[in-house]
Amino acid sequence: MRRNRIMNMDLIFEVIQAVGTIVAIGFSTIQIRKDRILREKEQALRIVCWMSDIEVNKKEPGCIVEIMNESHEPIYNVAISIDCVHYDEKNVDRVNDECSYFRIIPPGHYLTRVKYGGGGMHAQFGASISFTDSKGKYWYRDSWGRLFKKKENAILTRNIPLPVGSGKLEKCD
Repeated sequence: MRRNRIMNMDLIFEVIQAVGTIVAIGFSTIQIRKDRILREKEQALRIVCWMSDIEVNKKEPGCIVEIMNESHEPIYNVAISIDCVHYDEKNVDRVNDECSYFRIIPPGHYLTRVKYGGGGMHAQFGASISFTDSKGKYWYRDSWGRLFKKKENAILTRNIPLPVGSGKLEKCD
């Protein structure tokens, strides 16, 4: 009888160990997946743009947009545009078919001019950026600053007519 109890206790401990191992493997798998997603987004998280108050040349139409590539690698097929922002719904309307396009933007801080018609009484505007990272993944950061992975590059997403010209990019100090 005593021997059966000891065998039952051993069995219970083995079951507890097996369940603990399964839980540990599950948590490890979740952490590995989170790390992989974070590594995939690593460069994209370091790319931002915004409408600036800097005035470079008042004679040219549009507004100045600042672009910050804080990664250590260039980004490719970059399209920057000005979009209408709805503050009550966190929605973004693409109202500007014109965008500044750059085949490559190296790491650093830059200024460019993006054409758009200007704001209205109730309209607020913000800059958005579409780009391809150094691993060939496609990304879009809307004018709210939210980052989205895309299935197509900026030329296809934004219907940029080919052949593509390039905008002017000015390096900030």
